[in-house]
Amino acid sequence: MKASAQELMKKLEPRDFEILVDLIFTTSGWRRLGAVGKTQKTLDLDLILPSTGERAFVQVKSNTSNDVFAKYVAALDDLGDYQKMFYVYHTGEEARTDDARVTVLGPNELADLVIDAGLVNWLIRKVS
Repeated sequence: MKASAQELMKKLEPRDFEILVDLIFTTSGWRRLGAVGKTQKTLDLDLILPSTGERAFVQVKSNTSNDVFAKYVAALDDLGDYQKMFYVYHTGEEARTDDARVTVLGPNELADLVIDAGLVNWLIRKVS
């Protein structure tokens, strides 16, 4: 199922992939502040975790490279009140960093989250 979810994610249009990522975060307790993909140039989702007040932003990329990823990590300090950054992608070079504020969700982690959040049927309907 995990391999199938990974392949299905690759078939999503970029806007639908952003919606999928939004659904993953909102089903896990995060609340979106603003519209998906329209928050700022550097971020796609502006989030808050109500239980702790923690602020995070999410950058969603269908396809990524280490150079692109490094630019977003470098911009983290300039963005203000965010304690955490999530970098989410389904295709490309494996993104890695030692910055504890950054969580990378690549195809393996993302497929697990899709399954855990009960979004497999949503994913199948979107690509059918």
